[in-house]
Amino acid sequence: MTSRFRQPARHRRLTALTGVILVALPLAASFSAPAGPDEIAPAYLSDADRASFRRGAEELRRHWVVAPSALGEWGRGPRSNGASCVECHGAPGTAPESPGPVLRLAVPGSDATMAPHPVYGAQLQTDGIAGRLAPEGRVAVTWRTREVVLGDGTRVTLREPRATATDLAFGPLGTATRQSLRQPLRLAGLGLLEGIPERALAAQERESDRRGVPGHLHRYPDPDSGTALPGRFGWKATGSTLAGQVAAAFHEDIGVTSRLRPEENCPAAQADCLGAATGRTPELSDAALADLLLYLRHVPAPARGPADANGELEKGSLLFAAVGCEDCHRPHWKTRLPTDAPDKPARSIFPYTDLLVHDLGPELDDGFAEGRATGREWRTPPLWGRAANALAGAPTALLHDGRARNVEEAILWHGGQGEPARRAYMQLERTDRERLVRFVDSL
Repeated sequence: MTSRFRQPARHRRLTALTGVILVALPLAASFSAPAGPDEIAPAYLSDADRASFRRGAEELRRHWVVAPSALGEWGRGPRSNGASCVECHGAPGTAPESPGPVLRLAVPGSDATMAPHPVYGAQLQTDGIAGRLAPEGRVAVTWRTREVVLGDGTRVTLREPRATATDLAFGPLGTATRQSLRQPLRLAGLGLLEGIPERALAAQERESDRRGVPGHLHRYPDPDSGTALPGRFGWKATGSTLAGQVAAAFHEDIGVTSRLRPEENCPAAQADCLGAATGRTPELSDAALADLLLYLRHVPAPARGPADANGELEKGSLLFAAVGCEDCHRPHWKTRLPTDAPDKPARSIFPYTDLLVHDLGPELDDGFAEGRATGREWRTPPLWGRAANALAGAPTALLHDGRARNVEEAILWHGGQGEPARRAYMQLERTDRERLVRFVDSL
């Protein structure tokens, strides 16, 4: 089966119009998606921060366009993968409009590290400007399937994607190019993860050794200070601060510059991109970035599903621990937010992640190393939000490339340090497997 990932038709039409409408309206004439319930600011914020929170929620939904245009905020592109944050990530409590993955690109560097592709950059840009600037290419995905037989004879069909870059504007990628599909991550609770103390993360690194699943903190340079800090965000924990992660997403996904990413997202080989019209510099103002960061830091943790009366979820929780899932998917952390008073007790959160990078075996090896994280290594993704995503109607696409269509498939893809938990799950009776899956889906 082959599928292509493209923008929603509504956004493709708007992008096409930006190539022909040359109306110089003020930059304030910007569009954003309708407000949602996540725009209700927490009561503990000051009046000024509550106003900033609401502006940040608007920034999350803002529709960016290529300048000049009357149809949104100027600054998108020139080449890009989307027009707004919510298009791919959704807002907390709402489903994304276009949840398909992006295709990351790299070539081997001179010192055994990976470098962006010299012509296409770090990510294939699938949108350009109609009539003026072709997209870099398209992404076609084919699926291979195979069966896994569980201990009781149940057969489960797993699928594995194969991505192909097509309609390439600047010729073939080259045989040395590494490619990796990356599924967009959801946004709720990011500030709570950012607030976990570094000393607690270091203690968890030691604890993972004791448990026999030795993960490691992926220390990655903070773009603001240049200091290597523990990575907390992204599939390989390359986001050490929320500010850096947000700036990178604007730059690589929407083509919007900021103080942290001031250069246009145009590889030097793309003269047409470098010569295309842009908005102001930086296109995302410091004030807008500050509002968005305050918003993301104070969006509440995702709400869990309703409790059951018969204790089935508790049984699932015990099974989750018994098979070894908790060795990496740590349930509980203590954290603080920037606005918390020094004498206020730390907040308890239940994200079900250790925020460490683990070796998940050859079947999940994409050959795409980033920093100190090899192709086989992945940050333990938080499990909270499963119930909230289902309530919002978000499609289930688990693991980095979206290959797993449900929790069971995700477990069955675990190898390496996750192999013992996978084998233990496979030997459970059907009733217990269903209990464990229902528990994870309730988070």
